Amino acid sequence: MGGTNQSFSSPPPASAQVPSSFRSSNQVRSHVNNNEIHFHDDASGFKVVIPESDYKDEFTHWRKSQNTDLTLHGKDGSGGAAMVHFHAYPGAKGTLEVAISVEKSDLHSLPLGPSMLDLDALVGH
Repeated sequence: MGGTNQSFSSPPPASAQVPSSFRSSNQVRSHVNNNEIHFHDDASGFKVVIPESDYKDEFTHWRKSQNTDLTLHGKDGSGGAAMVHFHAYPGAKGTLEVAISVEKSDLHSLPLGPSMLDLDALVGH
């Protein structure tokens, strides 16, 4: 247990309208550590690390846009590709709640196809 601003996100209640992938998720612990945001699934021993500036920019944009879902890509505790998913939903007491899940990402190991290359060209990659 390290870092600052530590918080915990429990899986959503059974009555919440969320995708099934969030129902099977464990409690996620998050905190700031060395200019990074760490999201831990302590039950499975898995961690996702996101640069603090990336998190701040993306999360702020997500909150302003009022979209339901946000996925951030980062690294796991071993430096492999990983993702943290956020899903906003209305809580039982009329509040805005969020479900969080973390997982490994195998997408970074795939070669780029024509559609990805076309989108890369839009931003000069």
